[in-house]
Amino acid sequence: MGGYLKKIFFAFLALFFLFLTSYAQDATSDKKTVVIALDKSTSMKEEIESVKEYMFELIDTKINIGDNLIIIPFYGKNDKPISLTVKSQDDKESVKRRLKTIFATGWYTDIGNAFDVLRNEVNKLTNDTNKKSLIMVTDGIHDPPPTAMYKTKEDYADNEFLLRARE
Repeated sequence: MGGYLKKIFFAFLALFFLFLTSYAQDATSDKKTVVIALDKSTSMKEEIESVKEYMFELIDTKINIGDNLIIIPFYGKNDKPISLTVKSQDDKESVKRRLKTIFATGWYTDIGNAFDVLRNEVNKLTNDTNKKSLIMVTDGIHDPPPTAMYKTKEDYADNEFLLRARE
């Protein structure tokens, strides 16, 4: 990846890592729920390994026993989420093993649909009083499939998560 493109990629990556949307909920404990949407489209091919390394570090240092973790690999569609309440170090290692099997092989990138899946996963957590953090890891290239509902970035610009991140 050229120097200019790499700078753009890392700018987007930094933006989306900073784009942690924390819901203002009264957490009854220090437990948290972390939901990560991970772009695995072919445009991420050169960066996916470094992204996975970052996620391994995140799991090792920021995810604690009792936390909920949901990882949603996406591209032109969404893979089945990795979703669990971390009960042991073995659970953390299991998630890392599953992450190792994710490669940037997906055609298209439907960021708008990924936001919808994030919303759906968060809505399933109605009884979860943990503080929630939503993270989207992407290069920001929206290249939806022809059948996608969100044809342009403007089509998902009013997504509730983006609006909260801008507040």
